[in-house]
Amino acid sequence: MPNFNPGDRFRWRVAVTGEPFSNPVYDTTLPQWGDPGVLGQKLRTQWEMTQAAQFTSDVNEYAYTSALDAASDRVRVVEIARPA
Repeated sequence: MPNFNPGDRFRWRVAVTGEPFSNPVYDTTLPQWGDPGVLGQKLRTQWEMTQAAQFTSDVNEYAYTSALDAASDRVRVVEIARPA
C-alpha cells in the first residue's frame, strides 16, 4: 500500500451508518528496525527499501530470509514454499 511508510503517523475514525463518527484514534507505524551499518541489522524487505511503494516479491522474500539465515546462528531457513 503506497503512503504507509515506516514512522508515519495516522488518524482513524469510524462510524456506524446513521451514527456520528467516533473520536479519532492516533498511532504511528513502526520505524525501521536496526542500524543499517551493522551486519544483520541492515536487512530490509522490498517494502521497506521502497518506502512502501512496492510489496515484497517472492524473489526478494527468498533473498531476505536467506540473508537472515546466513547472518544469524539463531535462524535456519529450511523451506519457504513448495509448488502445488
